[in-house]
Amino acid sequence: DWFTALRRSSLIDDLDPDLVMLEQATIRDGRFLVTDARSGRTHSIEDVDVTVAARSLKGPFRVDGMATVDGERATVLVSTGRADAQGGIRVRAGITPVATPVDLVADGRMSIEDGRPAYEGNYTISSVTPEEEAAQAWTSEGAFAFGNSRLDLTEARFSYGPQERPVSLDGTMSPSMFGTSDFS
Repeated sequence: DWFTALRRSSLIDDLDPDLVMLEQATIRDGRFLVTDARSGRTHSIEDVDVTVAARSLKGPFRVDGMATVDGERATVLVSTGRADAQGGIRVRAGITPVATPVDLVADGRMSIEDGRPAYEGNYTISSVTPEEEAAQAWTSEGAFAFGNSRLDLTEARFSYGPQERPVSLDGTMSPSMFGTSDFS
């Protein structure tokens, strides 16, 4: 259980994860429910159409396809490394919503710290802008730390305009999922 870090017993507990491999496994019209154990709120990921590959159940993994979250269809590409000795795993995720011209890429290490999920690394969010509209292009990049109640963006830079003369803002941001947010 990712949010509570509780172990649940199952039939595959005694299976050697290095003996299971997925090669171009396909999920069509799938649905995933993610329940936040703290609030009981359920998030639905629907219309999942992806191809999954894994060298073992410890990774590396690759997921490529499309899914719908809260009514927003998006292309998704996730690749990972292999789980390390501490149970963490490197995750690179790319998401491009169909109806919103934006690319989001996050690359970092996902782990459980003090019984809570954590994902830390670097991010890039950029507009998908036609060449003739390059003056309206924007990008944001920096470092992030994401936990089950907070997102910290550090070394953040937002740039707007043509690459040779962008207008840029630098700073940090810590939006809270449950309390006060901080911008500086």
